Amino acid sequence: MKTKLLLSFFLLLPLTIISAQDMSGEKDITISIEPRLAHVNITGIETMPETKEENKKAWFEYRDENGVTFRKRIIINAQGNSSLALPKKNFTADFCEDEWIGEETTDITIGKWVAQDSFHFKAYWYDTFRGGVAAAMGYKLYEDMVADEPRIQERAGLADFDRNAICHPDCFPCIVSLNGEFLGVFSWQLKKHRKNLSMEKKNSKHVYFELTNYTESLATGIVNWNDIEVKNPKTLTDEAKGYIEKYARYHLDLDAMEREGNADMRQEIEKRYDVASFIDYIIHSLITANADGAGKNVQYFTYDGEKWFCTPYDLDLTFGTLWVNDFQFPAEWTWMREDYTMPMATKGYIPFYWFSKYFWEEIKARYATLRTSGVLSTDSIIRHLIDWNERVGQDYFAKEKERWSASPCFGHREVNKEWESIESWEDYYATPKYDAEKEYKAGDRCVYNYHIYEAKENVSGITPTATGGYTDTEERVRTWLDRRIELEDDYLEYVAPKDSVSAETRKFIRGNIILIHHNGHYYTPDGAEVCGGF
Repeated sequence: MKTKLLLSFFLLLPLTIISAQDMSGEKDITISIEPRLAHVNITGIETMPETKEENKKAWFEYRDENGVTFRKRIIINAQGNSSLALPKKNFTADFCEDEWIGEETTDITIGKWVAQDSFHFKAYWYDTFRGGVAAAMGYKLYEDMVADEPRIQERAGLADFDRNAICHPDCFPCIVSLNGEFLGVFSWQLKKHRKNLSMEKKNSKHVYFELTNYTESLATGIVNWNDIEVKNPKTLTDEAKGYIEKYARYHLDLDAMEREGNADMRQEIEKRYDVASFIDYIIHSLITANADGAGKNVQYFTYDGEKWFCTPYDLDLTFGTLWVNDFQFPAEWTWMREDYTMPMATKGYIPFYWFSKYFWEEIKARYATLRTSGVLSTDSIIRHLIDWNERVGQDYFAKEKERWSASPCFGHREVNKEWESIESWEDYYATPKYDAEKEYKAGDRCVYNYHIYEAKENVSGITPTATGGYTDTEERVRTWLDRRIELEDDYLEYVAPKDSVSAETRKFIRGNIILIHHNGHYYTPDGAEVCGGF
């Protein structure tokens, strides 16, 4: 029966096969070319896991357009935090070579990724493109940004490291089926893992953690261990705990030095933090409007227990995307509390505060470099969304919409006849929230689900909207990016030099390869297109 299911699943795939290559019998699998669109069929279970603790025993059947196939055991769990309450859930697949014990695992290398035995598959319930905006644009923009700098491992002084350890997440689209039936469009992603940072799991100086909740731990000097997830070392030794506690005291140390007025603050900051990674993180946050990535989701790590680096993770609330059923915030805002200058990311939160105060000119200079090179341009950023959408294709997006019709990004907002939507943001904070007990008179205004509404007549007990929803488009993202970049240009005082490279044709260097960017695509000097620009 399993063989029959596997064959029927594979027969449904596009017939663009170069050559068949079944890797099911190999313990270590290398897929040399990242698939444009992977196809996954999960069998051996009737339903997908609902919690992180279920540990369901299943089979993972893989095939891509290059003819690579394999069938492996997996232990599968639901993945995420707040997303666990959503109908379509993320999941984690841990690959096994043993009888679902998980002690003997399968190392899988995909394209330029570091070898892993476990991956995340993200559902992206609020992203119309199921990862195109919420992952691909953000992660691949970050990779474009850091491409002209020495690798983090090199800056950390590592003599030998896996060049595939890219120190940030990455993703590609995949179609997931359950027992041969379409489950959805997912984003296959690298997990938060020490290997991607070139870390040794038993090295207590190789410390890697993130804040899982908004917390003042990094400002007060007292670590709330309930709000911290330590990813390395594998066993949290007292030595490693000490380095995290020392890191949490950095702000207090710098604050004291500043008040005493007898320290070279820039030098003291450089001792404690890798300035380049924090500046890149700030600029990336400004462009993407990543307000959910300042007090949490930042990945902090060190290789010597002294100097710390950072990298982004979990970019699902970026480029105007929010979890509200019928709202995408404008480019002038970042979430609902800040404007495009993001005081949360650059002035209010530790340790970013210190860079905005003492390295502001460097932030502006770095921004200017990235703008002039074309990395920070609408065309360069949105090409990742365009590429993602072309990979998935309209047929699979149509199946996704049919399968998950309750997803808010496949709906539309329906305003009740007693109300009128006011498309204005200026008076948002001065407008009171909707009160179900209040009787509104004609002309009264309120905020409901982040929109401003005005009563057209006297009304009570009727919400401004009957249903919520939205449908995103490439044009909405393009318009948003145009405006956001315009705002950040003003904020960071960028003036394009007269002899700057054309906005339509730019050269990028990836390793030793020169790529030419033109109209959203990448080419080698002889004119051959390179998928994804790598």
